Amino acid sequence: MIKRFLVTATLIVGLFFGYLWGKQSSLPINTQPPASIVLAHTYQLMIDYGNDTISTFYDVAIGESDTVLSGLQQSLKDKKIDVGVKEYNGLGTLVTKIGPQENGKGKKYWQYWVNGKHPDVGADKYLLKSGDVVEWKFTSASEQ
Repeated sequence: MIKRFLVTATLIVGLFFGYLWGKQSSLPINTQPPASIVLAHTYQLMIDYGNDTISTFYDVAIGESDTVLSGLQQSLKDKKIDVGVKEYNGLGTLVTKIGPQENGKGKKYWQYWVNGKHPDVGADKYLLKSGDVVEWKFTSASEQ
């Protein structure tokens, strides 16, 4: 009789905990990160100086309003690499110098591409998106 009671009690306890475990695993899963976690938006930056020197920066953090120009300036500020710019009314901002390479030297000029495409707006107008790959090249029209 005691043996039968112990088997029944064990069975009831097992069923009870099985029910609780099944109830817990059927709750909806929250796929959103907690509000305290800020997910970083990043892009990649490559600079080709036109003299076999290439600098690459991976996972560069960006904000919602960062442009190709502001991303370049922020990335190179910490590296103490000078970025020269010139404002053109109605057209935007032109990058005239990155590091030692200045526009016109060897008939080369700074140009940029985003995700392999040459945008038709100035670098100060192109908003960066997370995952973008930006390439700055010091090149002539014939070398593109």
